[in-house]
Amino acid sequence: MKKYFFSKKVGKKVAKHEIVAETLSDAYLELKALGYEKSFLPDYIEPVDNPDDLELKTYNVSYYANQKDALDGITTTITYKANSMKSVEGKFLEDFPEQAGNYREIHSPLENYAVDRRNAETKNENADSTATPNTQMKKLNILNVFKTVNTYVQQLTMLLVGLIPLLLLGVVIFGDDFFLGNVVVWNIQNLLDSMAGFVGIITLLVIVHFYTRITQKDK
Repeated sequence: MKKYFFSKKVGKKVAKHEIVAETLSDAYLELKALGYEKSFLPDYIEPVDNPDDLELKTYNVSYYANQKDALDGITTTITYKANSMKSVEGKFLEDFPEQAGNYREIHSPLENYAVDRRNAETKNENADSTATPNTQMKKLNILNVFKTVNTYVQQLTMLLVGLIPLLLLGVVIFGDDFFLGNVVVWNIQNLLDSMAGFVGIITLLVIVHFYTRITQKDK
């Protein structure tokens, strides 16, 4: 379906008509029903089902209406509103099937460049409004989790090991009543009195040595 825009000067006034029809012949029939005995070309033609947010471009089609006009070099021009030049070509042949294979020219006015820019801006705005934010969750990296836990355990172990000589120094300077110094001294004595305690000290030294090597590698 296309919309045909007709205008006819009647006296001092200009009568305008918008007729929706499949072809120009159907539009002429409706025009005749309005009281016009002789048909005349529409001012311009545009599709009915064009997108609301898309501005149509203007195209002028010049052709020879008959053989006599072709010999005299007289062209007839009709204006279409469409999205592209190919669309205009198809619409013109629908309205004038007898012109198939005949000479014609399709002109695109310079104002169509501005229409293309506005349509491109509208397309970008619609794309931005419909774009969905990227809500994809980041994958949990198990290796990073273990590395973080290992770092905290290492730091805590080194802190506890580092307190032992400080508490022993406090016992030497301030006596057995210094903070937890007496507890540390008592536990060290118990460790040295049994094989299990000796193994415990060896185990503790191994742990300290292990974490010390890890720290050196990280640096």
